Amino acid sequence: MIVSLLFDEQSKIHFTTLRQMYFPVALNYLDAHLTLFHNIPDEPAIRKTLHEYSRIRSFEMLVSGLIHTGFGVAYKIESTELIALHTRLSQQLQDVLIPQDRQKFKPHITVQNKVTPAQSKILYESLSASFEPSKITAVGISLFEYKGGPWNHIEDYYFQTGN
Repeated sequence: MIVSLLFDEQSKIHFTTLRQMYFPVALNYLDAHLTLFHNIPDEPAIRKTLHEYSRIRSFEMLVSGLIHTGFGVAYKIESTELIALHTRLSQQLQDVLIPQDRQKFKPHITVQNKVTPAQSKILYESLSASFEPSKITAVGISLFEYKGGPWNHIEDYYFQTGN
């Protein structure tokens, strides 16, 4: 299963639109997302752990810049709350994390991937020219099943809103 962060609807639409514009059509089966964990087992205890996070409050995150990955472009996300959330979840899930999910967490939203370095450099430079930092809101956690193509949505765990 894949665990991703849910962000506010307006931001999701914005980044999904960019993804639809710049991601290779034949490979783009997903809306914009921020992956927390790439591969965890489907176990009731894990779903219970994720559900416990529906008690925390939604929080703002900073879209602080662009990342040129070499074969694509992503938006860098900064948030002490997000890092703390990921750290707590990593500790709780440490026994089941794959090596990729044990690496340093670098939050981002990918809008282009699997293109040539020249194509990605052009987009990076184009988006960088008009980039201005902005804020988006983390509103929950999503759980998906991966079977080699589109992700199958399983469940959402929404954070609390308001004061």
